[in-house]
Amino acid sequence: MVCTSMKKTEDNALHLIVNRIIIFFCISILSWGCNSTPSAKQELSKRKNSEVGSVYYDVIIQSNKPKDDWEQIAIENLDRKKLVEQLFQQIVDNKLRIADFYSEIKIPMSEFKKKMDNGEINIDKITKLQFEEVWDTQQVPIHKKIKSIVFAVDSYDHLGKKIGYKPLFICYY
Repeated sequence: MVCTSMKKTEDNALHLIVNRIIIFFCISILSWGCNSTPSAKQELSKRKNSEVGSVYYDVIIQSNKPKDDWEQIAIENLDRKKLVEQLFQQIVDNKLRIADFYSEIKIPMSEFKKKMDNGEINIDKITKLQFEEVWDTQQVPIHKKIKSIVFAVDSYDHLGKKIGYKPLFICYY
């Protein structure tokens, strides 16, 4: 009888010590968590959570439909040649990474310049750009970040009828 009573007292004392250790660790963790400053990783995570995702959209930069008022108005203030030349200059200056549109394999600068020299890539024939952007709607105004641009030219069938656009390459920001 004395042994069981002593055993219960020892168990209660052990429980009390364990409970105090658990409470001490919980308070320490809560205190540390409340006092710590957000890391760059947490800030990035917060920024990622405010982004609503990527959007792809096409921009026709040279219209071959003079009767399409909508298209004409959309590009009436655009200096298409200057835009494409400046983007190409960024590519030639190695500020942007370029890749094949279909395989996404990097295009070496020597190959890109060779395609320009032989006319396979011609600034004057680029009629459409496709942008991929990430939008952050938590900021006012909405913050948009360009992830990539696809450069495209008009595409024709065997009878010379325009059937759409042909992507030349993609550049990544």
